[in-house]
Formats: sequence, structure tokens, C-alpha cells
Amino acid sequence: DEVAAATRALPSLLNLLLEDVTAPLLARSPSDDDEDAHTHPHTPGRREDAKRVCMAKLLLLHSIQQRLGAAMVSGADADTGVKPMDFDPKRCNETITLSEGGKTATQRPSKSWGTVVARSGFAPCTGVHEWIVRLNRCDKGHIFLGVCTKDASVSTYVGGDKYGWGMIGTRALWHNRSKVRSDYSDGYDSGCSVKMRLNTDIGSLSFGIVGGADWGVAFEGLPTTEVLYPAVGLYQREDQVTILHSVQAPAVAVAGRARLAIREFETTVDYSLRLLHTVSSMLRRAQDPALSDAARDEIVSHPLVVQLMPTLTSALCLVRRMPHVSTVFALRLLPVCTVILKQLEKAIARTDIRSSKAAGKTGGKGKGGGKPGGGVSVGSVGGSATTSYAADVFADVDGEWRIQSAAANNIPAQEYRLQFRVQPPSAQALALASGRPSRGGSGGGFGGPSGSADVAAMGVGETGEASSTAVVMARGCIGIRGQGQGGVSTTVEVFGTVYGSHITFLETWQQGGTCLVKGRLAPGGGYFTGSFQDTKSGTSGLITGVRTCKARSGLDTLASLRNVPPTPPPTAPGLSEPLAADPAAD
Repeated sequence: DEVAAATRALPSLLNLLLEDVTAPLLARSPSDDDEDAHTHPHTPGRREDAKRVCMAKLLLLHSIQQRLGAAMVSGADADTGVKPMDFDPKRCNETITLSEGGKTATQRPSKSWGTVVARSGFAPCTGVHEWIVRLNRCDKGHIFLGVCTKDASVSTYVGGDKYGWGMIGTRALWHNRSKVRSDYSDGYDSGCSVKMRLNTDIGSLSFGIVGGADWGVAFEGLPTTEVLYPAVGLYQREDQVTILHSVQAPAVAVAGRARLAIREFETTVDYSLRLLHTVSSMLRRAQDPALSDAARDEIVSHPLVVQLMPTLTSALCLVRRMPHVSTVFALRLLPVCTVILKQLEKAIARTDIRSSKAAGKTGGKGKGGGKPGGGVSVGSVGGSATTSYAADVFADVDGEWRIQSAAANNIPAQEYRLQFRVQPPSAQALALASGRPSRGGSGGGFGGPSGSADVAAMGVGETGEASSTAVVMARGCIGIRGQGQGGVSTTVEVFGTVYGSHITFLETWQQGGTCLVKGRLAPGGGYFTGSFQDTKSGTSGLITGVRTCKARSGLDTLASLRNVPPTPPPTAPGLSEPLAADPAAD
């Protein structure tokens, strides 16, 4: 009873502690400091006492938070019926390569059916099993999803023999090399996540889209005396899938576990939400232009912002994914997390502006002015050396990249090579990244790829949001230049920036077209995914990049960029010739 009473009282205690440690800070007006100094001569002593009391409350809050986070992490590790899945390299056609620990399968040659089977299967009479396959790339819907027995061939598609049952993205169901039905489902293509549900008690298989339609039962009468394995059939070159977790328990049991978990972790999530909203209010208060720099710094450096919030978010990131539960928690926490990220970006920008102004006053007029060892002053960004600060903190993208873009409207899917070289960002590149036209530029308002323009021309010493953006990006941004080849005689030149995990560059093709690419880099800078947009037609689509070779140095000469090996002409996977007696012909 005492434990239950303490548990019920815990949310109120947490809310009270949060209010106590932040209320004085949020309620203080900009003139309070001056009034206290004149009317209360003993204010410094009282403030020290208040700080000690506040610190004690923060320590108590931090201790409770640690216990809540540890309980959530350990509770999520309990049996939830979820089992990671991967593909079996011993049951994989030679046309398919596996990556990411066997979770991702990629088809290499074009127009050649091959199947890969999951390592673990589902034993008969063990209830309902669900698993998900994400279609990273699915050209023309020519991917088979389904199940098979241990005797199925991997040299055909799923359903290409009597041991397999599969659905193709063109809506048809196949078994024993025969089309069982031609109008099942709405089909699927790149970017879809398809959920499959196998009932091993009655021998039925269903399909549906995650977060979308459930297409109902596709196959009945599947073997109830044999182990059935998830399987995927690939056909078009570079088609790629990733198999995700499986839920090896009845759906009702999983939903029941989810309800229990939501109730069990409700206190932790409510506290997390309250803490994040409190931090958001503090950061909003710090944006008040009437506040002094000292008051603003006091808010931004408060222990809630710099200690409790980072440890809380780290603990939440360690919680293993739980069916249904993770979705509920994400819907509650992600919106306020997004707001805080934007507020922190503004706070960092304001701090960088102040640091830049201080460095400009004390650093002299020479090239060496600025913060020693902390980067490069804005006036020197246009120099000949790459900023060591940006190169150390942000992603290193030097080297050769393989770029793949998906088909979009009248633009076919393409693959080509680019060679990136890190350099100080030009004014045009910064304008491109910030979405503002460069001064005197051309080509759709983004300017040309010249690297000679000094970033200082973008507004250093001016006032306003545009100037702030220029200064911050100049201090924390690295530029990229390069060129590549998209065919035997088609070349492309690029220029852009890397800012944090954001990569932005403009492609200028030999035949005159331009394409804007925006994406997010993986940690370490070896991969990015994002979107492209044709600047003339406005057509947009998905694009990915993988670094295939890292450059020797970030200061390689431009001449080395011209040694780009030729690649075959880009072709749209799946040309128009008929594929007789083949599911891909549908």
C-alpha cells in the first residue's frame, strides 16, 4: 500500500519540483536585477541560499529521473513477442547481395528473378505471426513478397514453384508458377512498408500497408505441418528491400502487452513531456529581446537545459522498440522535441552572433582575427584553407560518391558518380543552403558555382535575420565542390554545403539542366538520403548517395576530380519490351 501510494504521489512531486526550480527564472522581469541591487542590499546572500535550495531540488529531480529511465529501459527489454529478422545467406540467389547484417537485400543484374529467404521461419500451429518488409526501391512493382517452405527454389520468384506463395507489386497473387488472382490489393512501390500476417493454425496469409489499407486474406490452405519462411523475390537492377522485426505472438497478446506497457510507463512519459514543455518555455523566454545577455545566458545554461534534458533524451533513445507502445510515445514526445530543436538552433545562432561580434572587436583586422583554435572568423571563410572547425565537427564528405535517383514523372531512374571536395563555402553555396538568392547571382537566383566569393559579402556587420543566418552558417558550414559523369559523354558539376547533418548541392548538367538536391547525412558522412528537384520543371523524387571511395585529403586539387571513371549510360530500369510468361510482364 505504501509503494502504491508513493507511486500515485510521484507525478505530483515531479511537477512540483519542476515548477519550483523554474518559476523564479521564468517570472523574473528584465529590470528585476537592478531593482534588487538598489532595494535589497542583502539580496546576494539570499540568492546564494536560494541557489543551494534549488540545487538540492535539482539533484532530487535528477535522481528520480534516472530511476524512471532505468526502469523504462529494463522494462522494454522484457519479452514483447518481437524477434529481429534477417535473410539467410545460404538461401540467397547469386543475383542478390545482402548488407546491414543480412537485413537488406539488393538485386544486382537486371531482369533476372531471384529469391532470398529469411533465416528463421514459423513453426506450424504456433498462432499468428506478423512481419514487415520495407521497399527501399521497387521499380515498376516487380518485387515478390510472401512465404515458402524449405524446399523452395531461390532461382525463381516467390510462388514460382509449388513450395512458395507470393504477391507481386502489380497486384497479382502467384503459386506453383500460376497466377492465382490478378486484382488483389492496391499494389506497392518504392517507399512502402508492407505488413504480412501468417496464421499458422489455419494456414492463411494476409497483406497490408503499414499505416494504410489491410488487404485481407490472400492465400488459404497453406501447409499447417511445415515450417514456413518469409521470402522476397527481386527482378529489376538495384531493387532493394529491408526485412524488419517479426511479432511472434498472437496480435491480441501483443496489443495486451502494449496496453500494460503504456500504463506502466505512463509516469515516465508524462514527466518527460512536462520536462520538455518546461525547457521549451525557458527557451522561448530566452528569445525575449528585452532580456539582458546575462539573463539569457542564465536561462540557456540552466541545469534543466544542459543536464536533465540531455540525460532524459539519451535514456529514451535506449528504449528498445515496442509494437504500438513506441508509436504512442513518439506521437506524444516528438512534436515538442521538434520545437525544442528549433529553439536551440536559434539560441546557438544568437550566441554565435555575439561571439562573432566580440571576436571582431578584439581579434584585429588581419587574417588571424577571430577565436583562437575555435574555428575561422567570418571574414576569413573565403580564404584558401578549409575551416578546421567545420571539418572536425561536421561530416567529412570528401571522395567519390555513387548517386541513385528514383524515377519521377518523365525523368527516368538514374545512377551516376560524383566526386566531392571539401572547401570553404562560397557566398553562392551559403545562399543555396539558406534558401536565399545570392547577390548578383544567376541561374534561378542561386548564383554560379564559383568559389571565389567571400562569405563576408553575405552581410557581416549588418542587422536582421538574413545576416544572422549568414554569420552562423559561415562559422559552422563546410562547402563542397565537384564534378562527375552520368554517362559516356554527359558530365555534371556540383557546388553546395554541408551544415550539420544537412547536405545541399546544385547539379549543373552538360546539356543545360539544373537539379537541386537536399538530404540528410548519416553519422560519419558515408551515406545520405533525401530528395531532388528539377529546377525547370519542378519535378521531384527520391535520391540517395553512398560514398564508394574516401579521398586522400580534403584539399585535393580540382585536377584530381576530373579523373572520374566512366559509368554506363543511365537507363530506366525495366524497359518496355514484353516479358512473356513472366510475372513482371503484368
